[in-house]
Amino acid sequence: MQRLFDFDIPALSLSDALDRYTVITGRPTLYPSKLVEGRTASAVQGRYDIGAGLRLLLQGTGLGAEEVRDGVTELFVLKPAAAGAASSFASSLSQTATIAAPPSFDSYDALVQARVRDAFCASEATAPGSYRALLRFDIDDAGTVRRPRLMSGTGDARRDALLTAALDRLEIGRTPPPGLAQPFTLLILPRDQVAGRSCAAGEP
Repeated sequence: MQRLFDFDIPALSLSDALDRYTVITGRPTLYPSKLVEGRTASAVQGRYDIGAGLRLLLQGTGLGAEEVRDGVTELFVLKPAAAGAASSFASSLSQTATIAAPPSFDSYDALVQARVRDAFCASEATAPGSYRALLRFDIDDAGTVRRPRLMSGTGDARRDALLTAALDRLEIGRTPPPGLAQPFTLLILPRDQVAGRSCAAGEP
């Protein structure tokens, strides 16, 4: 049985609505910034599963979504909707098998998040809290971040450059476990959309 989530998302700009969707479900959405510019999401109120909630939110936007699961990352990729995409989207979700990540993957994922957070919190310009960004990167056999790239920028070219620079060649401190699927996808949300502090007390 699919888990149900309590949605209370008004008709916002699509990018803001997708941020709220991610906060509620924990499932990020991947898209180029230009794809959602000028689009407004449909309001979603009530209890829905993860796929139905997104389908309702995207109604009238001209966009559809494809679910991507690689064993580590689970996200939706937005794309222009083809004819009949809305009806096929929900049914395709129920046919996708859930892939359980081994415990070693979970612990490594937590380590990566901690290292990335520390790298961003080291500078006021990159400290999370006031911006939204979606990044992807790989980790080589030595445990070093390679090929960091922005999938959705912050709107500030300088900050975007600093984010990728902070990740480039970042040492994770441990080699990836065998079989770990890559690349990593990281969604950073503004402070008012996540619980807790973005950086520890005393940091920027």
